Amino acid sequence: TKALQGEMLVRRTLEELISWSRLISPSRIGIPQRELIGLIGELHILHQYILPAKGSKVGINSWIGIEGAKQDFVFDDYSFEVKAHRSGFSDKITISSAEQLFKQTERLFLIKLDISTSESSENLSLEVLRASILDLLADDPMYYDLFENSYLEKTEKASEDQLLTNFHKTGLTIYEVNESF
Repeated sequence: TKALQGEMLVRRTLEELISWSRLISPSRIGIPQRELIGLIGELHILHQYILPAKGSKVGINSWIGIEGAKQDFVFDDYSFEVKAHRSGFSDKITISSAEQLFKQTERLFLIKLDISTSESSENLSLEVLRASILDLLADDPMYYDLFENSYLEKTEKASEDQLLTNFHKTGLTIYEVNESF
């Protein structure tokens, strides 16, 4: 809420109160493991690659996977579909629908992120990724709020354990989806 005034300050304060009430609400029954792993993948790609390369406005606006879109990140002439999966299991990834591989842009890339659970606190968890992304957005209150609200909505049912479970990136492969894919 730093640097906010007037109506924007009131709106941001109310949003903050709502987000805290969601965080401490007793309905944290957990989200499906596949959804948890997928969200970790999207947040990792957003934090490590998209926000540093594209900035707050383009980075956050490109992240439409949070809304259930066919691809996770869509830019003017290319898009990314992120598929994260647990290392040590089958190397296969699952496409939930054929539409995920239909090009909405000139080029479509499938990003396969391999992760495994980890005991280290310096790895990837939903809360660590959230805090890291918010740090990157700290100078842009509008996109800070947009990300925070989307994150809280997506994780409102995640259990405390799911929010804090640490993962480690073990691999990253990028494929271009084309006629020979």
